[in-house]
Amino acid sequence: MNAARSRRKPRERHESERRADAYDRLEKKLASGPLGEEAWELVPREGVKMSEVLEEFIAPYRQYAEDDASYRKLLSLAVAAWNLSFLSYRKRREQLETLVTTLGATERDRQAFRDIMRAMIRRKRLHFLHHRRMIVEYDLEDMGDMYHLTVASAPFGEGAEEHEED
Repeated sequence: MNAARSRRKPRERHESERRADAYDRLEKKLASGPLGEEAWELVPREGVKMSEVLEEFIAPYRQYAEDDASYRKLLSLAVAAWNLSFLSYRKRREQLETLVTTLGATERDRQAFRDIMRAMIRRKRLHFLHHRRMIVEYDLEDMGDMYHLTVASAPFGEGAEEHEED
């Protein structure tokens, strides 16, 4: 019995160290962002974890992310779509077109990007409308046989979302 307990302690410490490392990485990303370190304070949130919500949000697309790089791209697309979903229809279209122009790809690729983003925005608005937190930053750690996702989020203002269809 003592052996079982001693095996758990390092595992628990490892888990807490991993969480602390993820929070440290997020704090550094936020501090180096345009608003600087004074604008953000990471506070562990009670209740629903946005990392779990984001993982559920990308679930239909996860099968297409076959490696680390494609999984990270999927997360980036998902976060962009998630946050765009809070904007009015007009602003959402403008911001999406701004993103499209940065691609520098063929028109076919740009259209595919628009289609994927619109599908993700539609998914967010249909299935995750009650989640009113924007995703500010995320950290993805490759644990070898799995990934650990940590998400920093901020509440989005009440009534700011317009309910127009894409």
